[in-house]
Amino acid sequence: MCRRRQWDRRHILCRNRKPPLDAGDGTAAAAARSAGWSGPVSAKTGTTESNQSAAFLGFIPGLAGATYAFNDGGSVQQLCSSPLRQCASGDLFGGGEPARAFFTTLTATAGLYGGGALPEVDRSFLHGRDSRL
Repeated sequence: MCRRRQWDRRHILCRNRKPPLDAGDGTAAAAARSAGWSGPVSAKTGTTESNQSAAFLGFIPGLAGATYAFNDGGSVQQLCSSPLRQCASGDLFGGGEPARAFFTTLTATAGLYGGGALPEVDRSFLHGRDSRL
């Protein structure tokens, strides 16, 4: 847990932790860079333990989206990346094809529906709230 004086107000996280995605680090950072996205985004990746599906959910002010890749074949098999396909030893993750699809769309449409900075974080959420509230 971070002490109050350790918080970096710009990124709202501890200085000894990794920077957020907009700083170029994270499980979907390569997908963002490949689509030409360099702005802030709130996002979450997800992958089943057996690589049979993967998802990416992200939003910016005015625009939200989710992509989901799953096995719709006649047999249950793991999924592999590049290209997305059934395979014996899966390597599909939410930060791969699902994130690339999201960021490609986001880069093309952000100016039409939203963009800009994410809202400031309510500091009361950084350390919890009084249970009497």
